[in-house]
Formats: sequence, structure tokens, C-alpha cells
Amino acid sequence: MNLKQLSKITLVVLFAVTLFLGLELKGLKQYYNFEDFFPKNHSDTEFFLDYREKFGSDNDFALIGIKNQQGIFKQNFLLKVDSLTKELSQIENVNKVLSPTNLKLLKKFDLYPKPVEFPVLHWQDESKYTADSLTIALSKGFESQFFSLDKQSVLIYLNHAPKVIDTISVQISRDINQIVSKYDFEEVHLGGRVVGQTVYIDLIKDETIIFIGSSLLFVILFLVFTYRSFLGVILPLIIVGLSVLWTLGFMALFGKSLDIVSTVLPSIIMVIGMSDVIHLTTHYRNMLSKMSKKEALKHSIKRVGLATLLTSLTTLVGFLSLLTSAVKPIIELGIFAAVGLLIALFLTYTCYVALLYLLPFQLEESDHKKNAVWKSKMLNINIFVKKQRNQILWFSLALTIVCAGLTSQLEINNFLLEDLRESHPQKVAYRFFEEKFGGARPFELAVWTKNGNSILDSNSINELKKVEHFLKQEYPVDIQLSPVTVLSETNRIINGGKLEELKIPTEKRAFNKLVNAVNRASSSEESKRVFSQNKDTSRISGTFGDWGRRSILHRNEKFYNYVAENIDTNLLQFRITGSGHLLDLNTEKVSSNVIEGLILAIALIGLIVGLLFRSFKMTLISIIPNVVPLLITAAVMVMFGIDLKISTAIIFVISFGIAVDDSIHFLTRFRLEMKQGKTVDEAMEVTFTDTGKSIVITTLIILSGFISLCASSFLSTFYIGFLISITLIGALICDLLLLPALLYWVNPKPKP
Repeated sequence: MNLKQLSKITLVVLFAVTLFLGLELKGLKQYYNFEDFFPKNHSDTEFFLDYREKFGSDNDFALIGIKNQQGIFKQNFLLKVDSLTKELSQIENVNKVLSPTNLKLLKKFDLYPKPVEFPVLHWQDESKYTADSLTIALSKGFESQFFSLDKQSVLIYLNHAPKVIDTISVQISRDINQIVSKYDFEEVHLGGRVVGQTVYIDLIKDETIIFIGSSLLFVILFLVFTYRSFLGVILPLIIVGLSVLWTLGFMALFGKSLDIVSTVLPSIIMVIGMSDVIHLTTHYRNMLSKMSKKEALKHSIKRVGLATLLTSLTTLVGFLSLLTSAVKPIIELGIFAAVGLLIALFLTYTCYVALLYLLPFQLEESDHKKNAVWKSKMLNINIFVKKQRNQILWFSLALTIVCAGLTSQLEINNFLLEDLRESHPQKVAYRFFEEKFGGARPFELAVWTKNGNSILDSNSINELKKVEHFLKQEYPVDIQLSPVTVLSETNRIINGGKLEELKIPTEKRAFNKLVNAVNRASSSEESKRVFSQNKDTSRISGTFGDWGRRSILHRNEKFYNYVAENIDTNLLQFRITGSGHLLDLNTEKVSSNVIEGLILAIALIGLIVGLLFRSFKMTLISIIPNVVPLLITAAVMVMFGIDLKISTAIIFVISFGIAVDDSIHFLTRFRLEMKQGKTVDEAMEVTFTDTGKSIVITTLIILSGFISLCASSFLSTFYIGFLISITLIGALICDLLLLPALLYWVNPKPKP
């Protein structure tokens, strides 16, 4: 079988595989579940899951905030609020809707065995608005939860079925939006897990298309500018397009979905595939002027293939180091980025080589002129490095020291909605809930008795009152559920509903009567949400502002210090938990895991280079030009106030794995030339004129792919694009200046 027949068979087989994987793409879905970002196999996660089984989820709700500039005590406004409340109650999978127009005050009278319900707000009777306003102000359970302090906004609380899957979650959110849109309220804001999840899923769908389109556009522009021929543009595009299609097809085949992290995967695969193609194309075009097409292909595969295989291995190590993370989306990004890398390598040396052989890809006269221009520019850089190598090395050392100093100031921090820009409607809504209703971030504190007795003991309650006072005044938390609130509300109910009885009596007989009343209601939903079955465990639940991980850790520390100094810990134990707490915890864990993974990647790549070159000096030389750009990026993060978080931590691994490729190509070519007996100067000239050109072209094309991510509505994706672009620019400069300066400095002898 000759090479022509083999090429045709290869293309037919690859077409069949492409058709199969292309059909699989129909099953690729967009998905977002913030619980995927909980730290896996962690004691805090296990504790929260057990806690959630006892008391229910802390985020099975949606919030509708409505503002009326003229004030909320307007009958026309309240009529619309009541109509909206009734419509929301009809949504499938919605359990309960609480609104200012259906809130009830319970009162128990001696003549009636059961409490009697009275409306908190007699919205149909304007004459009672003044009295109702006073009742709301005196009642601790309604003001700031359903009525803003400025009396211009109200809140509707919607409780839905627990642990709803993403399709049901999206449907609930769509139904809420559809119903709310029918009313001409002055200002409406939506919040809660189902709303946020739907926003993210919609953005993922839109941005995946935008990223692929914009990356393709930038890549096409650079290919046109570089090669200025139809085949020079279309053939590389075929390879990167197939690489992306195959990778996404494999994801669909294994039942995986695109999430907020993996939306960047198509761009990553595109630029990696383009790098392989450009290095092979550049050498092949250079050889076409000296030999036949067949010989040029053989020579190119032999010369570039080893370096490409080695760079793919080093990049693979970088991606697989993401497996050290405890977060499912990051682990899957590492796995499928590695799969995409191998696919791109495979298609470059099968499909692309077959196409180059079968199609009339010839070097035109204008290409000779362009090659001469490239050669001149690369040789000028080489001359500059040779003359200024000492200055380059000293400047690089000084820059490294400065950047390392700035890097030491890098801090870990995160916010719940940090992925959205400040102008995004969901972010605006979140600020609205913070300003008007004490925040939308859930606060959960587990409380249990150390000896296993009931938490309704008078000594325990007295300690809990002190804890609640601290949380309200010092943290602060808008507490909505707790043993103290249940006891206070029950005391008001059994004392005729008088607001002055919204307290816990200190007299022993009255207290015991109150506890008995609470115990009799153990089967009620309200009791189950606050107390465990045997009353030895309870919760303090509320909301607070999303102040960021740093601030919250400081508040948590103050809380635990207060408990240690002022609360009898032989009586009660406390543990902060909740979904927000786990996300904060995970940010620190992911950041440390990624840094560990980066160190591991650097060590493994150093080992690979060391085994190839059998030289410790060459290992250091390959690592240094790629560590410096990482320090520059970290320093830029400090200067721009960008914190270390999940999205910014992974860029170091991704960018190192990509950036080290060019260094490997440069060193491999330099080594090959030295093996042929060339002097250092001769080897460097050939390396610059051939590999140096490829490095510049591939970096510019890869850069264009990542710059396109800066248009993202997700700040995490924007940071990935922005920071990796900075790293790649730094890596290009280091590969063209610092790396050859180091090679001149060590001045290796030519091998015989």
C-alpha cells in the first residue's frame, strides 16, 4: 500500500469517527449545580449533608423583591402583590409561598383548643394600615424579612421541592419569570438557587457559542495574515474544528455536560490543536523549497514530531495535575482537556498529514519573500540577545524578585456571585436583597448539647440567647429560625397573641409551660425545621450579606472566640455550616490543591526534560523561562486587586502547561542542531529562524483564542482569558530573550 492509498483510507476512517461523534453532540447539555463545588471527601461536607437530612436544605427557595417608590401601603400595589402570590402558589413543585398579603399571626385563646389565625396586614382595609404598620415594626419575625425598613419594598418567599434536578429548577425559574412579567411593578428582583442556576445555564449556552465563534474568527484572521492562501487557512481550521468536535463528542458519549468551568474547553482545545499544526506547517513550508512534498513531510515529522510529542506530554501533565483538586468540574476540565490534547495531536499527524500529501499545497513566490522577512527579524533578535545577554539575565533576576515579592501578597477570597459582572441583573438583585432585607446569603449554625439532653433546658436557652444577641449585633445575621425564635413566638401565641409577649419568660413555671407547648408541637413542620427528633440538636438559621470569604472568616473567628470566652461549652457545642460555608472552604482547598498540582507539574516536566537532555542545567533552563511568566501574572493579579480563587488558581496550571511547549520546541531544535556538530552561534541562528518563527505565530494564535474569553459575562472566564494572555505574552518574551540568553550563558560544547 502506497502513501497515497494510506492517506485516503485514513481520511475515510476519520470521517466515519467524526460522523459518529458529531451525532453524539446532540446529547451534549449545559449544566450548572453549585453543589458540585463542595469539597469532596471532606468532614465539613459530610457534616452539612447530615445536617441537611435533619433540617432540610438551606437554599430550596426563591425570592421576589418588589419595590414601590410611593410606599408599600398602597391598596392598588398590595392587590397586585396578592394576585401575584396566588399565581406563584400554582407553580408545579412549589410547596409554599409567603407574602405580605398572606402572612398570619397566631393567637391562642382559652376557649379554643387550637391557635386562631389573624392577618398581619389587612391589605383590603386601608383604615388599618397605620395599626398594621406598627404591628409589623414590633414583630421581630416580619420586618426586614418581608417588609423593608424604608417601607418601599416587600419580599415574597417561595419554598420549592427539595433537591430539584436542573431541568425542574429551570422550569420553576421560567414559570416565576413568566408570571412576574405579567405585572407592571415599578421594580422587581429575583433571587434564590433556582433563579441563579437558570441564569448560569442560559449564560453557558450563549457563551459556548460566542467563545467558539470568536476564537475561530481570531484564528482565521491570523491564519490569513500569516499564510495568505486558501489551503493555508482551511486545513488548520479543519484540524482544530475536528479536535473540538471530537472532544465535545466524547463528553456527550460519557454523559458529561458543559458547565461554568468547561465552557472554556473549546477555546483551549482550539489553541492547543493550532499550536501542533503551526509548528508542523512552518517546518514543512520551509522544507518545500528544498525537497519534494513526500520528503518534506517525512523530514518535518521527524524533526518536529519529537518536540510536538514532548510538548504534548508536558501539557498533558499540566492538565492532569488538575486531578489533585477536590472539585468535580475542575477534575473533569483536566480530564477532557487532556483528552482534547491527545485528539489534537492524533489528528495533526494523521488527518493533517494526509491532507497535506493529497492536496496541492505548494510554496508560492511570495512565501519566499515572507520567509526572508521572518528570517531577518529572528536573526536580529538573536543578535540582540547575544550582545545583551548579561543585561537580560540581570533584568530577569530583578523582575523575578519584584514579582515574587508582590506574589507573596496574593490573597485567597471569593464571593457567591463573583462570576457575574456588577451590572448583571442577578448581581443587582443580590445587592437589592442585601440592602433591603438583610442579605440573601444563607447562614447556618448547628447547635447540639454535649451531654445529649434536650436543648430546651433553661440553662441551654440562656446560653443560646447570648449567642443570638452576638450574632445579631456583631456578625451581623438576620436570624429567621432558631430555638429562641420558636420559644418567643410560641410564648406570644399562648398568651393571646400579644406582641409584648414575644419573649422567653424567666419565671420557672411559665418557662416550663412554654417548653411543654413547644414539645406538643414536635410533629409540626416548623418544629422539624428547627429541632431534631429528640431535641438534642438544633439550628440557628438566617441570612447575611455576601461580604467575601476573607471578611466572613474573620467574623467566624470572632464568633468562635466569643463562644470560647462567654458560653458554657460543656453544655452546648456549635459549628458553622451551610452551602456558602462549604464554597468558602472549597476556595481555599482548590487554591492549595492547584498550587500543589502546579508544583507537581513543574517537577514532572523538569524530570521529562532532564531525561531527554540528560542535563540538570538544561532542566533548569527549560523551567526558569516558564516560571517567570507565572510570577508576572501573579504580580499583575496583586496590582489589579484580583484575588486567588477557583477560577484564577487553575490558570497557572493551564498556562504553564501551554507555555512550556514553546520552550521545549526551542530546546529540542537547539539540541538537534548541536548534535550535528554546529557551534552555539550556528545552532542558535537555525533555531531562531525556524522554531522562533513558529513560536511567535503559535503564541499569537493561541493568544487570540484566549483574548476572546475576555468578552465573557462570567468574570471567572474573563480572568482565565485575561490572565492566561498575560502569561503567554510573558512566556513569548522569555522564550525569545531569556531562554537563549541562558543557553548562551551556559555555553554548551558541540557534541562530536
